[in-house]
Amino acid sequence: MKQKTTALSISIFPLLFTAAVHAQTGPRLLLEPLPEPENYRLNIDVAQFGDTDIDRSPNDVGMTIYEASGRARFRLGAITEGIQKAQPRVGFDLFVLDLSNDDALLPGQFNDASVGVSLGILNDDKWVAGIALGVGFASVNGFHDGNGLYGKADLAVGYTIDEKQTVGLVLNYDGNRSILPDVPLPGFQYTNRYSDELTFSIGFPFSSVRYKPDGKWTFDVTFAIPDNFNGTVDYAINETFGVFAGLSSKNKSFHWDELQDNTDRIFFSQNRAELGVRGTIDERFSFVAAGGVAFGQEFEVGFDTRESRKIAELDSSFFGRLGLEFRF
Repeated sequence: MKQKTTALSISIFPLLFTAAVHAQTGPRLLLEPLPEPENYRLNIDVAQFGDTDIDRSPNDVGMTIYEASGRARFRLGAITEGIQKAQPRVGFDLFVLDLSNDDALLPGQFNDASVGVSLGILNDDKWVAGIALGVGFASVNGFHDGNGLYGKADLAVGYTIDEKQTVGLVLNYDGNRSILPDVPLPGFQYTNRYSDELTFSIGFPFSSVRYKPDGKWTFDVTFAIPDNFNGTVDYAINETFGVFAGLSSKNKSFHWDELQDNTDRIFFSQNRAELGVRGTIDERFSFVAAGGVAFGQEFEVGFDTRESRKIAELDSSFFGRLGLEFRF
């Protein structure tokens, strides 16, 4: 019974599945267990964007985005009745944006790297709890700006109502969040596995809906306020291959030592619409190949996005993307 309760409660928050690489140093590292017998997972994603116009500049700009993430768990073995020293997990995230920019309007490279560790601290009947800690560095043109260092921390508590319903509370601190980076934000989640076809989660900052009307179609929508939205429609051709269409948005934050105020950051926001194919070669390897259009691409400056000012806007551009996932 305890194993069932734990599995339900760990899923109190939606799993932040996206069409691209998944973040692994925030709440997801804490709340999503690695399935047995998997101990390691590595995701790599590369998106190449065509040259496009940039306002306030006569030059075109090209862009490449590299993303990587991974996580691993370590077995402790010893369990005390009522309190589970759960298998700790470690994870990392890497985001690199390269611009082929011929003038000084924008820097040439944006980097965000972080590592984290999570640990379950309580498993008592219908209650579970866990903590996650991390550290990261987000800056432009290398890792030379000391202001780019930031911390991350999460505390989550979950309660199982019944076999279909769970609720949870989380306290999240992210020193590189695009809004209120200096304030720990409380969150809540109500998850309902309404049927085999429908699961939904309502809360802040995460909400999601997954609908699988049959064995072929899957509809996913996920909000992660304020930085991400992901919507995907997937059709399984067979057990190995499928096709999908996706719509997503993201917002990333970086320190820049050339800004007059050292508390300000530069923000990059982007929307994507894409079509692609996915495949599973074997139990250890999967891939995604997609293409589409990127739009709403902007760079802004400010302490956070509530009072930021736009410094550059890129026109829409076509892109191609390749994603790889390795499991061990």
